[in-house]
Amino acid sequence: MEEFGVSPRLQGRGIGGAFLRAIERRVATQGLTHLILLTSREVPAFRFYQRLGYEPIGHTVCLVKALEGQGRTAP
Repeated sequence: MEEFGVSPRLQGRGIGGAFLRAIERRVATQGLTHLILLTSREVPAFRFYQRLGYEPIGHTVCLVKALEGQGRTAP
């Protein structure tokens, strides 16, 4: 999955947490042992993810580079 979010007017109702827990259950049945979630510490959702048990791993950084002529912008 590349991205997901909950509309600001619907946040705080348990929708995002229920969605992530459903994904966790689903992938666990397929034998996966970890999920990796990429986000910024500066976004409000960072604390939400921590409350769900996601933990930062060191000073890991995701780097991206848009390639010339590919017609895509960075995610």
